[in-house]
Amino acid sequence: MMKVCDTQIGGGELYVTKGLSGGERKRLNIATELLANPSILLLDEPTSGLDSVMGELICLLLNDLARREPKRTVVVAVHSPPSRIFTLFSLLTVLTSNGELAYFGERSGVLPFVESLGW
Repeated sequence: MMKVCDTQIGGGELYVTKGLSGGERKRLNIATELLANPSILLLDEPTSGLDSVMGELICLLLNDLARREPKRTVVVAVHSPPSRIFTLFSLLTVLTSNGELAYFGERSGVLPFVESLGW
């Protein structure tokens, strides 16, 4: 992480230097939000654009944060998470392709629920 500590955040064609990568910017955005110490942390696709190892590390950190601080709520929107990340979630909200609620509850209850539908 120290290799980018003095790197410019921006970048692009107008800048001589490249700046942070997309994954580094995403991690910086999450860290910036955590500095504000919010009681509710809302993250939309925090793993997109990250490799599988970094995505899992981010989710492990968020899981640990939510468990260590019972007055903090962490809400994460993740589309099609890998199984290793899926197992880190405690409560799930599953929506249909039309945005309708299909399931809300404990992660452990989603499999019996979909089996009861014949899937």
